[in-house]
Amino acid sequence: MNSFRLHSISLAYGIVFLVLLNSCSTTVSKESLHHLNGYWQITKVEAGDQTREYPPALQADYFYVNESFNGYRKKLSPQINGKFLKNNSQEDFKLNFVEDLTYIAYSNNLSNWQELIIAVSEEELILQNEEGIRYHYIRFKPIEIE
Repeated sequence: MNSFRLHSISLAYGIVFLVLLNSCSTTVSKESLHHLNGYWQITKVEAGDQTREYPPALQADYFYVNESFNGYRKKLSPQINGKFLKNNSQEDFKLNFVEDLTYIAYSNNLSNWQELIIAVSEEELILQNEEGIRYHYIRFKPIEIE
């Protein structure tokens, strides 16, 4: 009887674990990926139990992804006139879909790496790198001077 009870408890814990794991899912629909396009500014970075907040950005990340799920990412510096100062830095990527997860897979002559898309909407973007560090972005809004 004790082994039956122990087995039942283990089974119950297993079911609870699977439900919790599924509820923490980072599923991003393919339909929402068009929100990735555009200018983003970083607001905070979370690494383990540490969080670093960022003031309004001096740089913006520009993402572009096409219908074939290929794209690029650029770092741009916003100017007072509302335009952006560009540099020659561009990281090409392909979106990879593994089970219910969506990854941005970068590749250049020096290395390959990927970031997991935790969330993407019209106003929010959260990415997680391979070390588990999370990057939180909001849609870039130019500084308005009156």
